Amino acid sequence: RVCMLVTTVAFATHVVFLPLISRAALESPNRVNEVLRRSLSLTSAVILPLTIGGIVAARPLLVFFFGSEYGAAHIAFSVLLGSIALLSIHGTLHNVFIAQHKTRNEATIFGAGALINMVLNLILIPRYGLTGAAFATLAAEAFILAASVLTLKRWGMKLEISRTLLPLGGSLVMGAAIAPLVERIPVWLLVPFGGLVYLVIFAAAGGFRRLRDVTIVASAAAD
Repeated sequence: RVCMLVTTVAFATHVVFLPLISRAALESPNRVNEVLRRSLSLTSAVILPLTIGGIVAARPLLVFFFGSEYGAAHIAFSVLLGSIALLSIHGTLHNVFIAQHKTRNEATIFGAGALINMVLNLILIPRYGLTGAAFATLAAEAFILAASVLTLKRWGMKLEISRTLLPLGGSLVMGAAIAPLVERIPVWLLVPFGGLVYLVIFAAAGGFRRLRDVTIVASAAAD
């Protein structure tokens, strides 16, 4: 349920950019690249702190929401959150496939990813159980991301990973800040503290100035 919530948030950051990317596709590849940079900036700024924070605090989060018997699943939970981080990045590319009318290419990539997932499930689940299934999902999402990036690169699109560096750096600092506190303070204090640390770092590094384009996107989508 927690993973589904994070995934839903990721999808929300993708959907808001679909109208603008569709419009940009009628103009030029450079225009699509510009919108894609904005989409990646927003998605990484929202999803990376959620996933990295969740990985660091995996055990207490599971115990808090579902009870102590779920704490043993923290490794699988952490791996699934990692796969959601990858999904959120390649999800920004989904709009490009739609705008370029290349959904058949995307379906092929997802089909190959599903096949990888099934094969790895058959290999890993009998030996490692739930954790094995989580790693199979992570591998499939990594393949989908790599294949999507390579495909769009052949079409002249660019995925500027540098757009993720500020959110990633802020999220890692946040994770380092809360790691010593995971077993010392309750989750209802740990989560807002981690969020505050991330927001302070993100703001100090100029992250919110980068996201000013979100208002432009929202206006364009409304049109």
